[in-house]
Amino acid sequence: MSKQISKEMAGQGAPGDEFIVRVNFEYCEVIYSGYQILTRELIVELCEQLETDRQIVTPNMPGEWWEEFDVSDLKGAFTIHSDRAEDIEAMRILFGKAVGNTDLIESVLTECWYEEDEDEEVASIDHITPEIAERFLEDQESVNIREATSMDDAAAEVLSKLKGDLRLVNLTELSDAAAEALSKHEGYLALDGLTFLTDAAAESLSKHEEYLLLSGLTSLSDAAAESLSKHEGLLGLSGLTSLSDAAAESLSKHEGHLSLSGLTTLTDAAAESLSKLKGGLSLSGLTTISDAAAESLSRHDGECLYLSVTTLTDTAVEWLSKHKGNLYLDGLTTLTDAAAESLSKLKGFLSLNRLTTLSDAAAESLSKHKGGLDIWAVEELSETAADSLSKHKGEICDQDPAEWADSMRG
Repeated sequence: MSKQISKEMAGQGAPGDEFIVRVNFEYCEVIYSGYQILTRELIVELCEQLETDRQIVTPNMPGEWWEEFDVSDLKGAFTIHSDRAEDIEAMRILFGKAVGNTDLIESVLTECWYEEDEDEEVASIDHITPEIAERFLEDQESVNIREATSMDDAAAEVLSKLKGDLRLVNLTELSDAAAEALSKHEGYLALDGLTFLTDAAAESLSKHEEYLLLSGLTSLSDAAAESLSKHEGLLGLSGLTSLSDAAAESLSKHEGHLSLSGLTTLTDAAAESLSKLKGGLSLSGLTTISDAAAESLSRHDGECLYLSVTTLTDTAVEWLSKHKGNLYLDGLTTLTDAAAESLSKLKGFLSLNRLTTLSDAAAESLSKHKGGLDIWAVEELSETAADSLSKHKGEICDQDPAEWADSMRG
């Protein structure tokens, strides 16, 4: 999806809902192009600021050159690129909160940030007591519980009543009782500071029904994997660098998006198991996979598959082109003509965002692909390649293919 931001559109939902916002603006021969994750609340504020009559200073101008222009000139510069949880999680894992040049967002929002009461300091908390938890529920801006490393069980019970995002990203310990309490929380739950989870805690957290991020876990027992497979929302386990075949078999039963982007190796048996996953799958930590693993993953029936492998054989690409969903191969910097011919048969969206060049033959092949195509790193095309891609049946980099191709002609 790609749509213009508006207060009416962004204002319909919870303030903490997240979106990927695309920036695309050119001023004085400086191009601002990138993506940033913003909450609904900040998007509404962004829209409100665009309606004011103030001016902003252009960021990142060469040397000491700077200019001011009306903030209203930026009304067409921001679009919603995606509101899908799997896309947002993948971006956060691959790039963090932002990628590219998104300084214009900060420039627009800076004034409203500075208007905050600088005399009122928000206290950071090391340990969360029930009293602090109650205070947080009453006014989330009055206390910073993200810095907390520990928490009373009774405090977890209080926090479970929060309706909305709960980020306890520095919590280093979680009792079984606290895990049971937090499993009742309704909203995004981030516990990325945990490096260990008991089997009992995993069983409790499996009952949580929305996003569950446990990206600090460096190991996972087979029993814990079996429990977490019953979780039904987005599950982030991007801290795991290895996964037993038994754990992979268990996690394949998970019915939501699964992030295993920390894995550096994947056995053929694990790939075969994960191919049964019904939700999206992130394996963006892998630099290479075997042809056998690619064959297995081609049967993955989820909406999207993220692989940041830097090398793939033409055989592996041919297998992956049979994937039925969206395919992200953002680690590839080169693409053979044979690989491009295979990818032209992909039915879903195709992302090749590290690719910097395309041969005429590869461009001709990719022009036959019928889904959306992202190749943001390509800076210039030959006339022949541009003519080919101008006939692409889906958007290229969020643009009409003919318009995009014209902008890329060498």
